[in-house]
Amino acid sequence: MKKIVLTGFSDEIAPDFDEQLEAIREFGLGYIELRAADGINVSDFTPEKLREAKGKLAEAGIKVSSIGSPIGKINITDDFQGHMEKFKRTLEIQKELGAPFLRMFSFYLPEGKSPADCKEEVFSRVGALAEESGTLGRGSAPRKRKGNLRGHSPPGVWS
Repeated sequence: MKKIVLTGFSDEIAPDFDEQLEAIREFGLGYIELRAADGINVSDFTPEKLREAKGKLAEAGIKVSSIGSPIGKINITDDFQGHMEKFKRTLEIQKELGAPFLRMFSFYLPEGKSPADCKEEVFSRVGALAEESGTLGRGSAPRKRKGNLRGHSPPGVWS
């Protein structure tokens, strides 16, 4: 029989990481999708905060199923180089926490632009992110959200 892993964002319980972990243990869960701890997004963890979070997770016996990153949650016309550097750091955090997946977005489109207008730039950026993540052998889980390329219906994307 296959094992089912039930997981979710623990920061919706409370901003305080200790409270998050306590509630997750009370619920009998063994995994979280880590997005934020103590009000700090996981992609912004310093090395010290990462060590602290990793220690608390180990102490609580809770594993990370996925990193809830903000990667790709910028406008397609925003600076990509700085975003790529944040992505690289997030991949390091993902690896350190042993998370098999990293949630990401597919960029917001400028107002008045159709998905077809931005398709090539979106594909270029998502391709660069995929290539970078492949260097560390990590998986990504694109998030669908209205206003980005994946949030549009197929006719709007491919026309």
